[in-house]
Amino acid sequence: MNEEKIDREKSLKDGFFDLRVQRSGVYQQLRFKIVREKSAAGSIPFIVPDRIIDLPELLRICNAAQLPLKSATGVLVPKGKMLHDFAGL
Repeated sequence: MNEEKIDREKSLKDGFFDLRVQRSGVYQQLRFKIVREKSAAGSIPFIVPDRIIDLPELLRICNAAQLPLKSATGVLVPKGKMLHDFAGL
């Protein structure tokens, strides 16, 4: 599957984005919400999936959106980034 890129600025403004993901071997078009949480560094936007998705697919979503992701699995950040890099977006 080709690596998809998501317009981060538009997603932050709208508060959501749509992405094609693989769940249980089937591709689905899902909408992901962006929720802001306060931290010591400032307000941090998190992608919050409303469904259970496998960890490798969550990592792909996180890297495509270039935003941190919070799920039942834990908090994921894009490759080469740290959580405080997203404060104030």
